[in-house]
Amino acid sequence: MTFGRQNKKPSLLNLSATNQDHIIRVSGSYIFSGEFFVEFDFSYSALSDSFAVIAGSINSTSSFRILVNKTATLITVNVNSNLTLSKVTDFNIRYKIKVRRDNLNNIFVSYDGGLETNIGVRAGNTDIKAIGIERIDNLGRFLTGKIYSYNINGEIYNLSEGSGNKVYGSLGTEMEIKTINAGGINYINNTIWEIIT
Repeated sequence: MTFGRQNKKPSLLNLSATNQDHIIRVSGSYIFSGEFFVEFDFSYSALSDSFAVIAGSINSTSSFRILVNKTATLITVNVNSNLTLSKVTDFNIRYKIKVRRDNLNNIFVSYDGGLETNIGVRAGNTDIKAIGIERIDNLGRFLTGKIYSYNINGEIYNLSEGSGNKVYGSLGTEMEIKTINAGGINYINNTIWEIIT
């Protein structure tokens, strides 16, 4: 049974790596061959294999991922090699990260509306499929932390649903909240969803 669009209060998603919680696009992926940007409003409270995963893709071909720890941010765009930004962050602090590719394939990263840093060049198709998980085909790392909102190339997910296992972007794209917790939809409603007070 599908649940969603039940609440319009400001809310967030509190994800647990232990329960393999993540959000996945229901149909297809976001695929970009040229310019694009993503923004994530998040915090992390633990590391999974040395990193917190903010976003990921289906597999290592046309891959995309954002990994964060206390000293660095790793970005993968198209090929399975990391671009690194030295950045000090910490547990349980809210950050807004923006990653974008320009028309010359330069990759830029900025935090909290600050100056952008050019961290390298990556061309080719880029597949963005999920939030809070590294790779759908191989599981890998998960996020233990909170997602307050995100923006994928202009489609905004403000997470105002407040309950249910679906979230909807401003252009109508549907994403599903997944978990292996035995509580299923009750766990999603009572633990993953949190009202912002």
